Amino acid sequence: MPRADRPVTLEDVARACGYSRATVSRVVNGQSSVDPTIAAAVRDAIRRTGYSANAAARTLAGGSARIVGLVFAESFRELFQNPYWGEIVEGLSATLGEHGYRETFLVRDRRADLDTALAQGSMDAVIIMSPMPDDRLETRLLRGGTPVIVFGQPRHPRRTPSADIDEEATGALAAATLLERGCRYPVIIAGRADMQVSARRVQGFIDACTRAGVRVEASRVADGDFTLAGGARAAAHLMAGRRRVDGVFACSDRMALGALQALHALGRDVPQDVAVVGVDGTALGEQAQPRLTSVGADLPGLGATLGTLTLEALTGAPVRHAVLTPHVVRRQSA
Repeated sequence: MPRADRPVTLEDVARACGYSRATVSRVVNGQSSVDPTIAAAVRDAIRRTGYSANAAARTLAGGSARIVGLVFAESFRELFQNPYWGEIVEGLSATLGEHGYRETFLVRDRRADLDTALAQGSMDAVIIMSPMPDDRLETRLLRGGTPVIVFGQPRHPRRTPSADIDEEATGALAAATLLERGCRYPVIIAGRADMQVSARRVQGFIDACTRAGVRVEASRVADGDFTLAGGARAAAHLMAGRRRVDGVFACSDRMALGALQALHALGRDVPQDVAVVGVDGTALGEQAQPRLTSVGADLPGLGATLGTLTLEALTGAPVRHAVLTPHVVRRQSA
């Protein structure tokens, strides 16, 4: 492995994978003439060493690419179906565009595309939009010299700027909304277990309930995968049997809409029988029947903040962290 005090080079990658520098270079440049098995071994070595094309070398070769990569855990379909991301990217794109930068989308289920883009150094900076609990991408980018910004809580807060929503407060506000209605038997539809944002919202909700003397057992929590269909499945599961339920906290508006569908199919009135609270506060909640009460934040403003932090990182400004305060969007479901 290369020393931590110098950039990773093509020679380091070549030593790590056992192939020539020329072969590594062809893989980095996306040439299709390399045997797929060899290319896979080279990409694995790139991941292990943390190699990325040096930004200074890119400048000497002809200047900045003026491209910022946005890395998502979600698939492209999930991204474009969810107005939550649309509102954030709207603010982000406007801020970057004012300074001549444009964004490119990268998703983790197309890992080869992500590895190639990082290795080629075709991006001036990268924003990790969906950090995972065991994420190593941030560390890899820092080792390779690429400016990195995190939406959420960074692994290396002294080196990585971030913009975040107080997700524990999000969960606590949802709990308070249900508790104010007299709910004492809530259930939780969590998102993906491998995403930190879901765990933080759930923990905030449970802590607030505990402080109010309401216990939320593990059996009253089900994953909904941040999708409408997942929310419907989770709600049906949680309502099954003889379990008493008078409130539902869904960790996204899409899952909350799925829960409303499941409750309607079961003949349960919302909010008379069961109150429902989602998270995001987007216009999606206006389409629900009844209209969805949700915990939201200034999403375009959040995107603009991510854009500003990116521009600061590109100029070498001191690392800083911004945290937005959530608020309740009161409608009809709770």
